[in-house]
Amino acid sequence: MSMTIPQSTGMQDSQVDASDVEFTWNEITQGVTTTNSTSDDGNTSPTMVFSVIGDSDSFVPRPWPKTVFQTALIEAAKSGGETWILYLGKKQGISKVVRDAYRNYEDIEFKTRAAKNKINNPDRHVKLINLAGKKACQGNSEKITEFKTTHGEGHGCLLDFEKFVSQQEVAFFSQKMDTKMPVPIAIIVCEGDIETIAHIAKALQHKLPVIIMKGSGMAADLVVDYLENKNVLCKKASISLGIRFDDSKYKELKKHLKTIGKAKELVGVFDLDQDDPAMLSHIVGEAVVSCWSLQDILHTYTDDGVGIQKHEEISLSSDHSHTETNGNTTKGSSLAWKLLRRNFVSPEEQIIHQVLEGFKESRPYVLNPQYSSPTSLPLYFYFGYQLLQELDLTEECGPVLLLEALKANRCDYVRVLLDQGVKLKMINLPELYEQTVSCQKCKFKRKDCLHMQWILKQIQETQAKKLCHEYRSMMRKRIKHGNPQEAKYIVDELTELSVSVADAARGLCRKMLRYKEYSNEYTTSETSQTSDGNLKDTNMSDILLWAIFANRKELAEICWLRGENHLLTGLVCSAILRKLSKKANNVKEQLLSIDLEKHSK
Repeated sequence: MSMTIPQSTGMQDSQVDASDVEFTWNEITQGVTTTNSTSDDGNTSPTMVFSVIGDSDSFVPRPWPKTVFQTALIEAAKSGGETWILYLGKKQGISKVVRDAYRNYEDIEFKTRAAKNKINNPDRHVKLINLAGKKACQGNSEKITEFKTTHGEGHGCLLDFEKFVSQQEVAFFSQKMDTKMPVPIAIIVCEGDIETIAHIAKALQHKLPVIIMKGSGMAADLVVDYLENKNVLCKKASISLGIRFDDSKYKELKKHLKTIGKAKELVGVFDLDQDDPAMLSHIVGEAVVSCWSLQDILHTYTDDGVGIQKHEEISLSSDHSHTETNGNTTKGSSLAWKLLRRNFVSPEEQIIHQVLEGFKESRPYVLNPQYSSPTSLPLYFYFGYQLLQELDLTEECGPVLLLEALKANRCDYVRVLLDQGVKLKMINLPELYEQTVSCQKCKFKRKDCLHMQWILKQIQETQAKKLCHEYRSMMRKRIKHGNPQEAKYIVDELTELSVSVADAARGLCRKMLRYKEYSNEYTTSETSQTSDGNLKDTNMSDILLWAIFANRKELAEICWLRGENHLLTGLVCSAILRKLSKKANNVKEQLLSIDLEKHSK
């Protein structure tokens, strides 16, 4: 049965007071503050923001794969670092889908500790923000950890807040450096009605990227159909929305869709029926980068489709004083360089060194290489690589980026950096094992751990402890005592540990393969500082052994192809993986055992 759409349909044009929006921002940042704050005033600026819209009264009974959307949303949020998920907090519709997704995230990440793990807990890297404001559901009995705002309500408030968020800045690289970039934000659209379409149009006018969930039906599918073929609007509109149009409302819908069509470069599409959930991270990252890159050439349109003159103050490329042309390459024109120059007239080499060193403060999230791309979240890989290229510091500062790429399983960056001669520093090897092979939540001496750490412990406990525990123990003691130590002493201590870790990895392999003990390959002179002041680089075999213990198939293949004696190395690696698979099976870790068995082939 069709229904006549009310005359008041359409997005509210009432302007929200700027002070209210700023109050909401401060209220949220103070409410979700962690010890890892990224701003000078103690508040936490997010490194990624998702705003999920599409709540509506559905007149079209169309089922859609909500589980795929929920998985994609949470996985993308986890890969974004410190992520906020904004939603309108209604009882039903998309709001309920988002709440259910976040509840699943809590159950998996925190299990029975979810209730004790408050919204401002440092371990909670994804925050759910309820922007219902004055219309918050008081009778909602669902147990979920979220932050509820006290001001604003509806699409008008949400849109103003989205625009405000996009104008804020975050310390993308290091909390200690004043090298800030805009907070990346993406609007996620599921289902929806005409009010949702109006929201999309106005968001694109403000040059905010929008991701449409194709297959969720209603307004979302109508927008996708219109972008693919404008001639189907008349037929698809009533079918998708399930309402009866009058002339004025149809013209209003057409006007909003026309605005969306003019800014389609900022619209990404995620196909719920075809795409893997891991692809959303790439689609979001691509949309955000496109938005920032095209900011100077995209026109801003009014509701009537009239172009508005661009303002000079928001230009990212107004200053060309440091741009140099070298052949077909224009140095100084990368997006990362332009964004940094908003804070620095000319970023000095010393500052770039400190910026890139901030990578080591990142919390790695392991991506599936099959669905990742250079623009996948988190975006600091994309920006960091651009800075290295701009200053020709790839070989000198690249090891920091390579370390983080290995931890996060970013095979694309690992390949490129290795091809450019970047080598992992030996001193970073203990950290690599600690953050990927060692259990983050299991104590080494406990017997209820069934992860790789426990399996290695069954092979040889002494070597496994060196590999998985000593680096963490060293860091904890340093933090606990709080005694400032000289940089040289720290380097010497880590250098000694890195030798021990590398030898422990080889010792475990010898034990599994029943090889005889041999003298330590790494001598003090080899691991000490060389004449040019740089620490010894790791061998490719060291990274290969790490990739095997961390069960990183793609990275292991990359290292194997770049090593020597492929046949012998391949046979040895296969034998090690088979042994590990049997050990995993012995401790009833069936999934890991099967995975290792497949890896050995």
